[in-house]
Amino acid sequence: MIRVARDRKGTHSLQAIVSLINRDVEDKLIKQTLEGHVFELAFDAQATHLIQKLITSISINNIGFIYEPIIQRFVEVANNSFGLCVVSKNFFGIICLISYSIIVETIDDKS
Repeated sequence: MIRVARDRKGTHSLQAIVSLINRDVEDKLIKQTLEGHVFELAFDAQATHLIQKLITSISINNIGFIYEPIIQRFVEVANNSFGLCVVSKNFFGIICLISYSIIVETIDDKS
């Protein structure tokens, strides 16, 4: 799937498939396949479109595998032209998750 995501025609096919996702089991299958590759895909001219589509298609319960690597290396992603597309298109969601991460860390530190 990683190789297909990086292909000009392949990424369009995967985006079409992703747009049909409507079950938790499908979300989890995508997560198992792409987890650990999101950061590198965000820097690819073709695969970045798949990442953007996934953000709008995967349920909130399963989307952490996409946001976490982007948040962890936010500056690096935002300074790349393809990564910036992921960040700017999904800025609100990323900011919410960064804020949530900070709040959770603060609570954990005080516990």
